[in-house]
Amino acid sequence: MAWEIILVDNASTDNTLEKAQLAWDKCHSGVPFSTTEEHRPGKAFALKTGVAKAAYEYILICDDDNWLNADYITKAINILDADTTIGAVGGQSSAVADSVLPDWFSEFGYAYAVGKQNERSADLKGNRYLWGAGMVFRRSAYHWAYQKHEALLSGPVSDQLSRGEDVEFCMRLTLLGYRLRYDERLLFRHYMPIQRLTIAYKEKLFKIHSYETLVLDMYILQIRLAGLPALRKMMVMLLSIVKYALCYTGVSGRWNKGHEAKLVYLASGLRLQQVPGEAEVIRAIYLQKNRERDAYL
Repeated sequence: MAWEIILVDNASTDNTLEKAQLAWDKCHSGVPFSTTEEHRPGKAFALKTGVAKAAYEYILICDDDNWLNADYITKAINILDADTTIGAVGGQSSAVADSVLPDWFSEFGYAYAVGKQNERSADLKGNRYLWGAGMVFRRSAYHWAYQKHEALLSGPVSDQLSRGEDVEFCMRLTLLGYRLRYDERLLFRHYMPIQRLTIAYKEKLFKIHSYETLVLDMYILQIRLAGLPALRKMMVMLLSIVKYALCYTGVSGRWNKGHEAKLVYLASGLRLQQVPGEAEVIRAIYLQKNRERDAYL
Protein backbone atom coordinates (compact mmCIF):
# COMPACT_ATOMS: atom_id res chain seq x y z
CA MET A 1 0.00 0.00 0.00
CA ALA A 2 1.06 3.60 -0.52
CA TRP A 3 1.81 5.59 2.60
CA GLU A 4 3.80 8.61 3.76
CA ILE A 5 5.18 10.24 6.87
CA ILE A 6 4.50 13.90 7.63
CA LEU A 7 6.33 15.61 10.47
CA VAL A 8 4.73 18.79 11.83
CA ASP A 9 7.05 21.13 13.71
CA ASN A 10 4.69 22.73 16.21
CA ALA A 11 6.67 25.81 17.24
CA SER A 12 9.65 23.83 18.54
CA THR A 13 12.94 25.49 19.45
CA ASP A 14 15.33 22.54 19.03
CA ASN A 15 15.85 22.35 15.25
CA THR A 16 13.35 19.50 14.99
CA LEU A 17 12.95 19.70 11.22
CA GLU A 18 16.67 19.61 10.44
CA LYS A 19 17.38 16.77 12.88
CA ALA A 20 14.43 14.71 11.68
CA GLN A 21 15.40 15.09 8.03
CA LEU A 22 18.97 14.01 8.74
CA ALA A 23 17.76 10.99 10.72
CA TRP A 24 15.31 9.97 8.00
CA ASP A 25 17.90 10.29 5.24
CA LYS A 26 19.94 7.63 7.03
CA CYS A 27 17.04 5.16 6.95
CA HIS A 28 16.96 4.76 3.14
CA SER A 29 13.41 3.37 3.48
CA GLY A 30 11.97 4.72 0.24
CA VAL A 31 8.84 5.92 2.07
CA PRO A 32 7.93 9.55 1.22
CA PHE A 33 8.85 11.84 4.10
CA SER A 34 7.95 15.52 4.32
CA THR A 35 8.02 18.22 6.95
CA THR A 36 5.92 21.28 7.58
CA GLU A 37 5.64 23.97 10.23
CA GLU A 38 2.75 25.18 12.37
CA HIS A 39 3.72 28.18 14.47
CA ARG A 40 0.56 28.24 16.59
CA PRO A 41 1.20 26.01 19.63
CA GLY A 42 -1.42 23.37 20.30
CA LYS A 43 -1.91 19.86 18.99
CA ALA A 44 -5.19 20.70 17.21
CA PHE A 45 -3.39 23.30 15.09
CA ALA A 46 -0.53 20.92 14.31
CA LEU A 47 -2.94 18.17 13.33
CA LYS A 48 -4.90 20.48 11.03
CA THR A 49 -1.69 21.45 9.25
CA GLY A 50 -0.61 17.83 8.85
CA VAL A 51 -4.00 16.67 7.56
CA ALA A 52 -4.05 19.48 5.01
CA LYS A 53 -0.73 18.25 3.65
CA ALA A 54 -1.69 14.56 3.60
CA ALA A 55 -2.09 12.79 0.26
CA TYR A 56 -4.20 9.84 1.43
CA GLU A 57 -7.56 9.14 3.08
CA TYR A 58 -6.34 7.50 6.30
CA ILE A 59 -4.44 9.50 8.92
CA LEU A 60 -2.53 7.93 11.82
CA ILE A 61 -1.50 10.06 14.80
CA CYS A 62 1.90 8.81 15.89
CA ASP A 63 3.29 10.96 18.68
CA ASP A 64 7.04 11.10 19.22
CA ASP A 65 6.75 8.68 22.15
CA ASN A 66 4.56 6.06 20.42
CA TRP A 67 6.32 2.90 19.19
CA LEU A 68 3.87 1.09 16.93
CA ASN A 69 3.96 -2.66 16.30
CA ALA A 70 5.11 -3.53 12.80
CA ASP A 71 1.60 -4.60 11.72
CA TYR A 72 -0.22 -1.61 13.25
CA ILE A 73 -0.82 0.32 10.02
CA THR A 74 -1.91 -2.75 8.04
CA LYS A 75 -4.43 -3.87 10.67
CA ALA A 76 -5.84 -0.36 11.13
CA ILE A 77 -6.35 0.07 7.38
CA ASN A 78 -8.08 -3.31 7.15
CA ILE A 79 -10.49 -2.28 9.91
CA LEU A 80 -11.40 1.00 8.20
CA ASP A 81 -11.61 -0.61 4.77
CA ALA A 82 -14.10 -3.15 6.08
CA ASP A 83 -16.64 -0.62 7.42
CA THR A 84 -17.12 2.95 6.17
CA THR A 85 -19.19 3.90 9.23
CA ILE A 86 -16.11 3.67 11.46
CA GLY A 87 -14.68 7.17 11.68
CA ALA A 88 -11.70 6.36 13.88
CA VAL A 89 -10.02 3.35 15.45
CA GLY A 90 -7.55 3.04 18.32
CA GLY A 91 -5.65 0.32 20.13
CA GLN A 92 -3.95 -0.58 23.39
CA SER A 93 -0.54 0.31 24.69
CA SER A 94 2.02 -0.79 27.25
CA ALA A 95 4.32 1.54 29.13
CA VAL A 96 8.07 1.60 28.52
CA ALA A 97 10.38 3.58 30.79
CA ASP A 98 14.05 3.99 31.64
CA SER A 99 13.22 3.43 35.30
CA VAL A 100 10.87 1.25 37.31
CA LEU A 101 7.27 2.44 37.02
CA PRO A 102 5.94 3.84 40.32
CA ASP A 103 3.43 1.78 42.31
CA TRP A 104 0.58 4.16 41.53
CA PHE A 105 1.06 4.03 37.75
CA SER A 106 -1.16 0.99 37.08
CA GLU A 107 -4.11 2.81 38.64
CA PHE A 108 -3.63 6.00 36.64
CA GLY A 109 -2.16 4.60 33.43
CA TYR A 110 -5.29 5.45 31.42
CA ALA A 111 -4.54 9.15 31.87
CA TYR A 112 -1.17 8.54 30.21
CA ALA A 113 -2.81 6.68 27.29
CA VAL A 114 -1.47 3.38 28.62
CA GLY A 115 -3.43 0.15 28.85
CA LYS A 116 -6.69 -0.97 27.25
CA GLN A 117 -9.34 1.48 26.11
CA ASN A 118 -12.09 -1.10 26.61
CA GLU A 119 -12.47 -4.60 28.05
CA ARG A 120 -12.54 -6.07 24.54
CA SER A 121 -12.62 -5.00 20.89
CA ALA A 122 -15.85 -3.06 20.41
CA ASP A 123 -17.41 0.27 19.49
CA LEU A 124 -17.13 2.96 22.18
CA LYS A 125 -20.65 4.13 22.92
CA GLY A 126 -22.13 7.43 24.06
CA ASN A 127 -19.60 10.05 25.08
CA ARG A 128 -16.65 7.61 25.14
CA TYR A 129 -13.59 8.62 23.15
CA LEU A 130 -10.31 7.28 21.79
CA TRP A 131 -6.86 8.41 22.81
CA GLY A 132 -5.10 10.60 20.30
CA ALA A 133 -2.05 8.34 20.67
CA GLY A 134 -2.22 5.73 17.94
CA MET A 135 -5.59 6.91 16.62
CA VAL A 136 -6.29 6.23 12.93
CA PHE A 137 -9.10 8.18 11.29
CA ARG A 138 -10.58 9.15 7.94
CA ARG A 139 -9.38 12.40 6.42
CA SER A 140 -12.84 12.98 4.91
CA ALA A 141 -14.40 12.65 8.37
CA TYR A 142 -11.90 15.13 9.77
CA HIS A 143 -12.69 17.66 7.05
CA TRP A 144 -16.41 17.21 7.68
CA ALA A 145 -15.94 17.74 11.41
CA TYR A 146 -13.92 20.94 11.00
CA GLN A 147 -14.88 22.35 7.61
CA LYS A 148 -17.13 25.06 9.06
CA HIS A 149 -16.03 25.35 12.67
CA GLU A 150 -12.50 25.50 14.05
CA ALA A 151 -11.57 23.37 17.04
CA LEU A 152 -12.71 24.83 20.35
CA LEU A 153 -9.92 23.06 22.23
CA SER A 154 -6.36 23.24 20.92
CA GLY A 155 -4.64 20.73 23.21
CA PRO A 156 -1.54 21.07 25.41
CA VAL A 157 -0.03 24.56 25.38
CA SER A 158 2.87 25.69 27.55
CA ASP A 159 2.54 23.98 30.95
CA GLN A 160 -1.10 22.95 30.49
CA LEU A 161 -1.53 19.21 29.88
CA SER A 162 -5.04 19.29 28.44
CA ARG A 163 -6.10 16.29 26.34
CA GLY A 164 -9.29 18.01 25.26
CA GLU A 165 -8.47 18.25 21.56
CA ASP A 166 -8.59 14.47 21.07
CA VAL A 167 -11.82 14.17 23.05
CA GLU A 168 -13.42 17.00 21.09
CA PHE A 169 -12.53 15.38 17.76
CA CYS A 170 -14.07 12.07 18.84
CA MET A 171 -17.21 13.80 20.05
CA ARG A 172 -17.56 15.63 16.76
CA LEU A 173 -17.29 12.31 14.93
CA THR A 174 -19.97 10.84 17.21
CA LEU A 175 -22.32 13.76 16.57
CA LEU A 176 -21.83 13.28 12.84
CA GLY A 177 -22.88 9.65 13.08
CA TYR A 178 -19.51 7.92 12.88
CA ARG A 179 -18.57 4.97 15.08
CA LEU A 180 -15.46 4.95 17.27
CA ARG A 181 -13.80 1.54 17.32
CA TYR A 182 -11.37 0.07 19.83
CA ASP A 183 -9.42 -2.94 18.57
CA GLU A 184 -7.16 -4.81 20.96
CA ARG A 185 -5.08 -6.13 18.04
CA LEU A 186 -3.61 -2.67 17.51
CA LEU A 187 -0.61 -2.68 19.83
CA PHE A 188 1.97 -0.03 20.59
CA ARG A 189 4.39 0.89 23.33
CA HIS A 190 4.18 4.28 24.99
CA TYR A 191 7.48 5.63 26.22
CA MET A 192 7.40 7.33 29.63
CA PRO A 193 10.36 9.64 30.33
CA ILE A 194 11.25 9.84 33.98
CA GLN A 195 9.93 13.40 34.40
CA ARG A 196 6.40 12.13 33.66
CA LEU A 197 6.54 9.60 36.45
CA THR A 198 6.47 12.06 39.32
CA ILE A 199 3.57 12.88 41.62
CA ALA A 200 3.76 16.54 40.55
CA TYR A 201 3.35 15.62 36.88
CA LYS A 202 0.45 13.28 37.65
CA GLU A 203 -1.34 15.99 39.59
CA LYS A 204 -0.82 18.45 36.74
CA LEU A 205 -2.17 15.86 34.29
CA PHE A 206 -5.43 15.63 36.24
CA LYS A 207 -5.81 19.38 36.59
CA ILE A 208 -8.51 20.11 34.01
CA HIS A 209 -8.95 23.69 32.82
CA SER A 210 -12.39 25.15 33.50
CA TYR A 211 -12.89 26.07 29.83
CA GLU A 212 -12.17 22.50 28.77
CA THR A 213 -14.79 21.27 31.24
CA LEU A 214 -17.32 23.82 29.96
CA VAL A 215 -16.86 22.78 26.32
CA LEU A 216 -16.77 19.02 26.85
CA ASP A 217 -19.82 19.11 29.12
CA MET A 218 -21.80 20.73 26.29
CA TYR A 219 -20.59 18.09 23.81
CA ILE A 220 -21.66 15.34 26.23
CA LEU A 221 -25.06 16.98 26.70
CA GLN A 222 -25.59 17.22 22.93
CA ILE A 223 -24.56 13.58 22.41
CA ARG A 224 -26.98 12.41 25.11
CA LEU A 225 -29.81 14.46 23.63
CA ALA A 226 -29.05 13.13 20.15
CA GLY A 227 -29.43 9.59 21.44
CA LEU A 228 -32.93 10.14 22.84
CA PRO A 229 -36.14 9.22 21.00
CA ALA A 230 -38.08 12.29 19.81
CA LEU A 231 -40.80 12.01 22.47
CA ARG A 232 -38.28 11.56 25.27
CA LYS A 233 -36.26 14.54 24.03
CA MET A 234 -39.42 16.67 24.01
CA MET A 235 -40.23 15.69 27.59
CA VAL A 236 -36.70 16.51 28.74
CA MET A 237 -36.87 19.89 27.00
CA LEU A 238 -40.26 20.79 28.51
CA LEU A 239 -39.03 19.82 31.97
CA SER A 240 -35.99 22.05 31.52
CA ILE A 241 -38.21 24.94 30.47
CA VAL A 242 -40.18 24.52 33.69
CA LYS A 243 -36.97 24.39 35.74
CA TYR A 244 -35.69 27.50 33.97
CA ALA A 245 -38.92 29.35 34.72
CA LEU A 246 -38.77 28.41 38.39
CA CYS A 247 -35.17 29.62 38.59
CA TYR A 248 -35.98 32.81 36.68
CA THR A 249 -38.86 33.73 38.96
CA GLY A 250 -36.82 32.94 42.05
CA VAL A 251 -39.22 30.23 43.19
CA SER A 252 -36.45 27.64 43.23
CA GLY A 253 -32.69 27.79 43.51
CA ARG A 254 -32.43 24.06 43.12
CA TRP A 255 -31.45 24.14 39.45
CA ASN A 256 -28.96 26.12 37.38
CA LYS A 257 -30.73 28.50 35.04
CA GLY A 258 -27.81 28.67 32.61
CA HIS A 259 -27.58 24.88 32.35
CA GLU A 260 -31.29 24.51 31.65
CA ALA A 261 -31.10 27.22 28.97
CA LYS A 262 -28.20 25.42 27.25
CA LEU A 263 -30.07 22.12 27.37
CA VAL A 264 -33.17 23.63 25.77
CA TYR A 265 -31.07 25.30 23.07
CA LEU A 266 -29.10 22.14 22.25
CA ALA A 267 -32.32 20.11 22.12
CA SER A 268 -34.36 22.47 19.98
CA GLY A 269 -32.54 25.68 19.05
CA LEU A 270 -34.92 27.66 21.29
CA ARG A 271 -33.17 30.51 23.14
CA LEU A 272 -34.42 31.17 26.64
CA GLN A 273 -31.47 33.50 27.15
CA GLN A 274 -28.13 34.15 25.51
CA VAL A 275 -26.14 30.91 25.18
CA PRO A 276 -22.36 30.55 24.82
CA GLY A 277 -20.99 30.68 21.30
CA GLU A 278 -19.53 27.22 21.89
CA ALA A 279 -23.07 25.84 22.27
CA GLU A 280 -23.98 27.32 18.88
CA VAL A 281 -20.98 25.59 17.30
CA ILE A 282 -21.78 22.22 18.88
CA ARG A 283 -25.44 22.33 17.82
CA ALA A 284 -24.43 23.37 14.29
CA ILE A 285 -22.10 20.37 14.03
CA TYR A 286 -24.89 18.06 15.16
CA LEU A 287 -27.25 19.50 12.53
CA GLN A 288 -24.66 18.84 9.82
CA LYS A 289 -25.31 15.12 10.28
CA ASN A 290 -28.78 15.35 8.79
CA ARG A 291 -28.00 17.99 6.19
CA GLU A 292 -24.74 16.76 4.72
CA ARG A 293 -24.18 13.13 5.73
CA ASP A 294 -24.97 11.64 2.33
CA ALA A 295 -22.24 13.72 0.73
CA TYR A 296 -19.54 12.15 2.91
CA LEU A 297 -20.58 8.55 3.65
